[in-house]
Amino acid sequence: MDSDTLTLLFPGFSLKLGFKISIKGDLSTVKKILSENSVYKLISRDSKASLGLRDEPQLKLLWIEAGKAVANGKAIEVQVDISGGKRFLAFHYSYDPPDYFRKEVEPYKYPVKLDIGEDMVSPWTYPWHGEDLAELPAKLKISQILFEGEKGYLYVLPISGEGFVGYLT
Repeated sequence: MDSDTLTLLFPGFSLKLGFKISIKGDLSTVKKILSENSVYKLISRDSKASLGLRDEPQLKLLWIEAGKAVANGKAIEVQVDISGGKRFLAFHYSYDPPDYFRKEVEPYKYPVKLDIGEDMVSPWTYPWHGEDLAELPAKLKISQILFEGEKGYLYVLPISGEGFVGYLT
């Protein structure tokens, strides 16, 4: 753990996490992370948030308690730097093109990967197979992602709760 990031290690993978938390409706970058057993304090400007970690050999579960007052719809933002993956399968939110299910013949071709906007989440998800995360559009909203590495797999699933939708970009 650096003073402002948290690194999670899995066999063959590394996830470096940086955080922004909601303070009085605005996202503020976490400047310091303090550890107290399996609870971390995320400190930013004049506010704190708590991050809990359940650390098992095959599972790492993070949960974060942050401010509920948000102006832009985000209570927390986590920047993730993932290393160790050879390829991935991501499921992203996207809208169906007009007449997609009426005029297409099965098996359906997947719709074009769309950036559906900063503040919007579509109910539909589609798969995207790739080898480099850089090929994904910057604001593409991802519901879940599976990485394949030299020593196994890593599955990342943001879970929604407290009235907020969890997704990756």
